[in-house]
Amino acid sequence: MVYHSEIVKSAAHLIEEMGGLDDVLAKSRKRCNVEARSIIIAYIRNRYKISLKKLGVDMKRHHATILNSERIHLLRMSKVKNKDKYVYPEYVHLH
Repeated sequence: MVYHSEIVKSAAHLIEEMGGLDDVLAKSRKRCNVEARSIIIAYIRNRYKISLKKLGVDMKRHHATILNSERIHLLRMSKVKNKDKYVYPEYVHLH
């Protein structure tokens, strides 16, 4: 059995290597770290269906922060209605 904290740590390590970032799970409000955390949260929530509370404990964040981060990620990945353009194209190219 893989524990949630192991999933979080491995996802964070992968994002850090890909993006050349330092500790993305640290309490940093730098934009690159915030966006990296939102990518991690969205991936884990979608792939593993971990609850907000459990993911919040593993990432040392409040469950409402996890929910907001996931919501913001989905907004940034969405396309403008009736157009083939992303709302935030610079964010989409991070993936």
